Order: sequence, then structure tokens, then C-alpha cells
Amino acid sequence: MCDKVVEDAYKSGCAALIANRFEDAVAQFDSVANRLEWFESNDNIDVILKILSNRGLSHIKLRNDSAAIEDFTNLLDRIDIYRYLRRKDNIEVSSLWEELEVKTLMRRASCLENIGEFQRALIDLRTLQTEHTELFRKSTALQSQFVRVEHHIKDDASAAKLDGRPGWMAHAHQSLRLSLIRSLPQRLTCFQPFTCRLALGNELGLFDRNLFLALDSHSSTLNGVTYRVRCEPFALDRQLQSLVPRLQVLCQDEPGNGDATDATSVPLGKDGKAVMHLMFNGDDVAPQVDHVDILLRFSISSTSEASTKAQDVLPVISIPLQLYMATATQQSIEPAPSASTMIELVASIAEMRVNCLRPITLPSFLIAESVAGDSEVSEILCGESVGLLGIGGKIWDSTFVLIRYLYQNRLDLVSGKRILELGAGTGITSLALSRLQPAMVVCTDLEEVVPLIKVNVELNAAWSPSLRSVLRNDYFVQPLSWGGELLPPAVGGADVRSCEVIIASDVVYYPEGYEPLLTTLESLLCLPCDAGLSKCCILAHRHRHPEDHRFFSMLFASLVLQVDELMWRETLFNAAVSTSQALQDVRLFRISAKAPLPER
Repeated sequence: MCDKVVEDAYKSGCAALIANRFEDAVAQFDSVANRLEWFESNDNIDVILKILSNRGLSHIKLRNDSAAIEDFTNLLDRIDIYRYLRRKDNIEVSSLWEELEVKTLMRRASCLENIGEFQRALIDLRTLQTEHTELFRKSTALQSQFVRVEHHIKDDASAAKLDGRPGWMAHAHQSLRLSLIRSLPQRLTCFQPFTCRLALGNELGLFDRNLFLALDSHSSTLNGVTYRVRCEPFALDRQLQSLVPRLQVLCQDEPGNGDATDATSVPLGKDGKAVMHLMFNGDDVAPQVDHVDILLRFSISSTSEASTKAQDVLPVISIPLQLYMATATQQSIEPAPSASTMIELVASIAEMRVNCLRPITLPSFLIAESVAGDSEVSEILCGESVGLLGIGGKIWDSTFVLIRYLYQNRLDLVSGKRILELGAGTGITSLALSRLQPAMVVCTDLEEVVPLIKVNVELNAAWSPSLRSVLRNDYFVQPLSWGGELLPPAVGGADVRSCEVIIASDVVYYPEGYEPLLTTLESLLCLPCDAGLSKCCILAHRHRHPEDHRFFSMLFASLVLQVDELMWRETLFNAAVSTSQALQDVRLFRISAKAPLPER
């Protein structure tokens, strides 16, 4: 057996991983890894493999894909060596090894895809396809990833390049958004410094400094003075906001050096990145509870009042955190239960590999008469899970145009209507309609994407208590694969066939999905509807794939569907909304069933 120190460190690492303390888990597994060669023997091989697997998983949770790939590669190499030696000595191979090998190949393929190593990712996926055929055949997630990676390889080889990237990946019409590069510790303590790393990028996470400057007519340089990243803490229980200590930005040399300023922002670097060394100073707050549940909001600000670009950047919010008041010299005053059910969702959020939340401000100026004074639902929160779900786990730009169009036409398209969203992804569009009194909303996507939508629905039910009843009673989240027969709903599900309004945003990408999507649209829109009602679909689309014109050729050639492009650009955004400049390439289509020909 391995020595007691190694065994205890391994158990501590596993406990930290289960508790979502991923940095602690890595530290414990690191201490074990330093002794791997010392205690490596036939009795400890399984422990060694588990250490590498769990440390790699911890790195994934911390978004450190390169480190995870290194651990997974080491693990797979060891399995090959151990398997060879055991077979050579006619010793039975552990069933644990095959189980770990499959999980590791899947995880390494995802990490390789995340960092753009598509050729290597494809090798792992082909290994799963050929050596674990039954698993691959049953897993729609693996099959989708296989197709996705193949398309990435083809696109990289054939698309026109701009600064080494396909031209559609970075252009002036895309919105910009802040993102947290790494997860924050779930537990913070007063007077203990912590570090936040942020990056500015477009919907694909890319930052082009020249495009950023070109979109701001009032600034000619990005010199770290005009644009700053600001952090603001707020309590989940608004009544406890006064108990949140003052947040300080420590000087930028090293965190925890004791030199702090009163500023709550740092310069945005020329590469679109920023590092914030922060600390809560509890001197100015008399502790009344042992902790407060908080969120941290990060946004872009500008020293130039004339600049409009900073206010267009989408902010980012941390996952729910617990801020403890106790220090080494001060005991807790009174234990406080979690103030919000959002804290209870942290495990589900971590399970979906969501490390930050996207706050989306709703177009309240369009519906002021319907929600007067209801400030708590002026925005929704949405978690993204790109590392786990790929393109299905990301918020894409076209949804912002679709949301605004639906708000402007809410009486005809939303209020009192039964709404079906196809390819919902994060569920953001459906969630944005929650305060417009829809009769029912059915959010659908592939089986593997459904858990993320459910997490986001529960997140907003906790975030906006006034919407809790609507989200839990009138919202349905269920899988729907395109191209198949539209069956009656399962127990507890909703009947998609009864929905009058269908919405979809950025669902036209992979060519394999064109025909199934068209089949589903024809089936849904041509079904009979309640007397006096008609069905329609509002589709938002931005060109990204070189073959997407094929879908629209098929759509316009349909014998049963009427397709009209909506001219939204002149009316959808008023003069005060400068974001409109970043979305001008998005197209909107209204699709409905053709009227039957009159009988002769």
C-alpha cells in the first residue's frame, strides 16, 4: 500500500473535488503526484490512475485545458504500459482501466477541441468510435462532437483567412462581452486577497483591438486609461447589502502585498485582458452574521463620457459566492443560513461546467406599461457551458435581435401565446419572454443540452421571485430531435404540436441539420391550429457557415411554407441603443404555412 501521507492527501483531494474546491483539489493531487514514482507498484497502480484522472478533472473545472490534457495523456500512456506488462505476464487486466480509458479519451477530446487542437481531438474520437463502438453508437453527444470537430477541420482548411482566422470569426458586427477566464473560489473571507482574470472578446471569445477601436468613434487609442474593468459586489438578499464590506483593488504587482487603493477598477490591457487582485475590507462593517451570499459583477467603464463602446460590452457575473466575515482574530457573531436558493444551485452550476453568469438586460423601454416599477426583472441571468456542450452551450448574437423583435411585437407573438423554441441552447430567448405573460413556453434542444436549460430556468426562478411561479408552472424544458415524428408528449411534458409561435435563433449551422430542421418546421407549421389562430415561426440568423445558403434555398423552395424576410433595422432599435451597430448583419425571417389553393 502507499504511505499514509500519500493516502491522506489523495482522500483530501477527492473531498475537495466533490466540494467544488478545485484549486485545493489540484494542490492535494500535486502533493501526491510528487511521490508517484516512489510508491508505484502493482498494488498502487489503480490509485495512480485515479490521481491523474481526478487531477485532470480538477483542471477542467478550473478551465485549465492544457494541464488537463497533460494529465490525461500521462494517464493513457500508463494504461498502455500497465496493460502490456500484465498481458505479458498473463495477469488479468483491471476493468477499472477500460472505464478510465473511455472517460479520459472523452475528456481529452473535449479539452483538445476547446484549445483548437481539432486534429488531435478527432484522433481520440475515432478511437472511441472504433474501439468502443457500442458506447459511441448510443451517445448523441459523442456523435455531435465528432461531426463538429470534422467541420472545424474543414472550415480551417477552406475558409478565407483574416489575420490567420476565418473572416466570419471576427468582424465589426459582433457584440463584445467580458468573460471570467477562471472560476472564483466559492468561499471568500474578509482580508484574504483573491484574483480575478477577465478577457474581452466577441461571441467566439476572440478579441480584435482594431475592431474594438473602429466601433468607438470617440476614442483613437486603447491605452489602458480610456477603458477600465470595474467590479461591484452585491448581496443576493438585498436587505443584507449594507453588510457587504468595501471591496478594494490591490496594487497590480503582487496580490496581498498590503498596498491598496480606493479604486474598484483596473485598466483593460491592449490584448483585451485584465487581472484584478481584490480584497474585502471588513473594517467598516460591524459583523452581524458570519457570512453573506454575494455575486460579483464585472463591467467595462470609460473615462470618456462621450464613449459609447464601453456601455455596449456585455458584463459578466460570478456564480453565487459566500463571503465570510470571520478573520484570524475575530470570531463569527451569528451563523446565517444561505439567503437565496441560488446558493443551492452551485453544485448544479458546477456540474454543467458553468464558471460565470451572463446578465442580459431586457428592453424595458418597450414594455414599461406592462411591468411598471418591477425593477427586479430588468435582467435575466444565463450560464454558458461551452466546454461541455460546444456551440449549444453559448449565447449567440442573433438572440439579442430576436428578443427585441419579440418584445416589440409582444401582443401578436408572445402574450397569451403557446411558444416553442427550437435549438434553445442556454434557453436565454425563452427566459427573456417570461415577463410578457405567455400562456406556455416549451424550450427544446438535444438531450445533452436540456440540463443546462433547466439550470438556467431554476437560476432565474431564484433570481426573480416575482417570476418564480411563471417559470415553474408555465415553462417546460424537454428534448426534441429534428426530423423525427412529432409524438404526443411524455408524462409531465408539453405538446409541442399545440404551439402557435415557434422561435429559433442561430440554429442553421451544420449542413447535416438542414434537412431535419426543414422537416420539423414543415411538420409543426402545417399542423392544424385552434380556430381563428395561425401558426408562424420567427427565425434569427447570422451567416457563419459557408454552406448555410443551402438551407435557405431549401426553405424558400418549400412547397408548403411561406417565407418573408423582416426588415427590422429601421424600427427595432431607437437612437439611444448604440448596440444596433453591432448587429446589423443579423437577418430575421417569418415562416408560416402557405394558404391552400382555392378549389376549382
